Amino acid sequence: MNVSQQSTPSSTPPTNGVQYADPLEQRDPWRALWNFSNHDGLLLVLMTLVGLSLLCALVLPQIPASGIASPVAYAEWQSKARVLPAAAYGLLSGLGLFDVFQTAWFKLLLVILAGIVSLRLFNDVARMRLANMPANVLRDELRLRVTDHAPTLSQLAERLRQYRYRVIASDQLSPNTKVENNAVELQEWVHANRAPLAESLSAIFHIGVLLALLGALLNFLLGWQVLDRAVTLDQAAPLPASRNLAIQPAVGAPTDTLTLALQPAGGQAQLRAGESAMLGDVNVRLRQLTPGLRVSAQQNGSPITVTVSNYDAAGRRDALLSFSINDRERAFVLPSALLMARVVISSEDALGSGRLQVFSLGSGALITDTLLQPRMVISNTALLFTADTGALVDADYRPGMLWLWIGLLLTALGLIGTLVYPVQRLVIRHHGHWTEFYGSGRQVRRTIAELLR
Repeated sequence: MNVSQQSTPSSTPPTNGVQYADPLEQRDPWRALWNFSNHDGLLLVLMTLVGLSLLCALVLPQIPASGIASPVAYAEWQSKARVLPAAAYGLLSGLGLFDVFQTAWFKLLLVILAGIVSLRLFNDVARMRLANMPANVLRDELRLRVTDHAPTLSQLAERLRQYRYRVIASDQLSPNTKVENNAVELQEWVHANRAPLAESLSAIFHIGVLLALLGALLNFLLGWQVLDRAVTLDQAAPLPASRNLAIQPAVGAPTDTLTLALQPAGGQAQLRAGESAMLGDVNVRLRQLTPGLRVSAQQNGSPITVTVSNYDAAGRRDALLSFSINDRERAFVLPSALLMARVVISSEDALGSGRLQVFSLGSGALITDTLLQPRMVISNTALLFTADTGALVDADYRPGMLWLWIGLLLTALGLIGTLVYPVQRLVIRHHGHWTEFYGSGRQVRRTIAELLR
């Protein structure tokens, strides 16, 4: 006779004076909630949702954290996102998949995951503390099998030891026990578990997940990101937390590189366009070089104002002409000299590759069209040009990255360990002609089936 049951409490009366505890009442709502919270399926669903969210953030273009405050980065995002069909764009935008890390549902998902993992870690610690609990005490084991054709308990205990279980057998013998050659043929119960290794591997996995979530939280609360910040030789780019990013002059450096330094005391690195480097605890990316010229003018030996923008009508004594890969032309006006000049460059070396065209403001006539020189004289006006290479840079500070990587490493190690060596607890009771198998943990039914082969 062979009977399989899921959660029906044992109705077999205790024998030989041994008081066996019945399985926990599964209709208890709090016990049912606890079992649901600790179920592997729930954790799998939550981690799958987080993983799919991160995959969407990796595959789909994400709105810059600074939004429209960084026009260049925002325009780049729009150009990439609008490539998608209109229907797909509307659906993905409505779900928040273009801004995954800022959506309320993703934050709520992480909070739920952290809570469930914390409960499971508490359960691991409780299992380790209760590893030596008596076999007549059932924690959360269900009666999974009842049979009258099971091997003897001593044989079952030996098989469990071969499977590398930690086995504890009762020292209470039945009155019908036969002792031959000083060997016990029948025992009352066998208790087997995989403590502390299996519980430790599970705890490592859960600690890893919590550390990874802690790192992500630190990045969100304390981290920052700036995009498209302009920096020149004489003007540092301000960063949060009273820091600055400056260009350091580098003698003999290649013309396609720039030396960026984080101030104060943040280190420096020589970068090309598109390269990144860690300066202290700040990650800096050189988005693109912006060759520039600083121009000043004198008339009859006296400085005069230079105007480069309609928004700077008052002008200044020296002005910066900034160029980019796609915009190699700049113009400026000398109001007091009634001159308008246009500078066009053909390479990253603005001073060495530029041409200067000067026009009369009154008639619009071209006065000169010549190669750019550091000093040029037009009528009674002297123009002075100096190279002033600049750059557009991105910078981000992520204080939780160390915890994030440690957490991911522990998560991977713990996951491999729990897959190979899952947490299990078995209680096998024998009374009369019946043998009952109680168990908890993943794959415990398979283990029982192997014991009965």
